[in-house]
Amino acid sequence: MELHLRRRFSVEFDALYRNSRSNYSAPFQLATDVNAYTITNFEKKNVWDFPLLLKYRFHVGTLRPFVSAGYYFSRESSDSTWLSQCTGKQGSCTPAGYPSNLQFAGQSNYTSNIRGVVGGAGLEFKTRYITIAPEMRYNRPTYGYPRDNPFTGLVGFTFGKRS
Repeated sequence: MELHLRRRFSVEFDALYRNSRSNYSAPFQLATDVNAYTITNFEKKNVWDFPLLLKYRFHVGTLRPFVSAGYYFSRESSDSTWLSQCTGKQGSCTPAGYPSNLQFAGQSNYTSNIRGVVGGAGLEFKTRYITIAPEMRYNRPTYGYPRDNPFTGLVGFTFGKRS
């Protein structure tokens, strides 16, 4: 949602959703003379971002570059399941003195809230009935855990007759 103000300024509020799934396996060996366990993990992550931005548009002929800056709130939830299995015959993965077949499995879930500043830059292309606005944003958390990739690529579409 965008509210146009005077002098090429506007205020923008977004609700952005993304999800991801990852599945990976890794060997885990208790001693050098035994077979390894394989630990498999499956994770499902859901993220909602709510940025509030002040945007400024430049006028360069038919092109309309813009910059934006503001604050964002993000809510991230994750569900993980993991399982270990011996890669050899039963009992071949544990050294003497350990229980004969160590197998463990578990689940975890967490929710975190992240807040921070956000800045972006993009370019608007206007046609008769649609405006396309690719944008690159940078998120910098001031509270919560930082993300692996603070950059987000977005493309906005606005439909309606050109005014």
